[in-house]
Amino acid sequence: MARLGDVSFFIIDESHNYEKNITDHPIEDGRSVSDHAERQPTTFDVTGEVAGENAPETHLALIRQWRESEPATYVGRGKLTTAVIESLNTSRDANIAGGFYFTMTLKQVRIARTSTVDLLSPPVRAQVKDVDDAGRVQAS
Repeated sequence: MARLGDVSFFIIDESHNYEKNITDHPIEDGRSVSDHAERQPTTFDVTGEVAGENAPETHLALIRQWRESEPATYVGRGKLTTAVIESLNTSRDANIAGGFYFTMTLKQVRIARTSTVDLLSPPVRAQVKDVDDAGRVQAS
C-alpha cells in the first residue's frame, strides 16, 4: 500500500529517475569540454490500481492533487518529499470492477525561500529615516 499525501493506493510498478544536465562546450580541436553538472529534480513513475467502494473518491482525490499542484509526501517502495503529480493517466476495464488503474509521474519540486540581508549596521540604521510614500511630488 502506498500513499501520496492522504490518498492510499496499491502499487503495481514504481521506477525512480535521477538525472543531471551536463553542459558541453566545443573547443578548437573538435572535442568538447564539460564543466558543469546540474542535478535535475527526482521523478518517480508509478503504476497502480485502486479497487473497492472508495475508488471513486480516490480517483477524484488524485485528480484534485494533480490540478492543485500542492506538494505532498509520497511513500511507496521509495519515498519522495515535496512531490507534485506531473502527469496522471487513468483507465478502467472489466478486470477491475468499480476501480481503476493509473500511471502517474511524480516530480520532486524545490521550494525557494526568500531571504533578506540587513546591510546597515544598527547605529547607522537608527539614523536613517524609513522611506515614506510621498505620493506625487512636484519638482521645484
